Amino acid sequence: MRAPPAPHDPEPLLNAVARLAAWKLGLYGVPAGGRAALYSSNDGSRFPEGTRCVFATVSGHRDGWAGGRGGPAGCR
Repeated sequence: MRAPPAPHDPEPLLNAVARLAAWKLGLYGVPAGGRAALYSSNDGSRFPEGTRCVFATVSGHRDGWAGGRGGPAGCR
């Protein structure tokens, strides 16, 4: 059984995760605030196969796929 979602995310935790992600991406020369172009590989995603899509470097799962995995907690 899952715990209920927290009413809000503690700001220090969000800041720490953001700094960690930016550091790790920076090791490979990828700007955390950048963008990347990807092509949809199938019609089962949010976009038809072959569609060019531009996403933020750090994007949520539902930005590219409209399925129900992850629930609302993964989309903040």
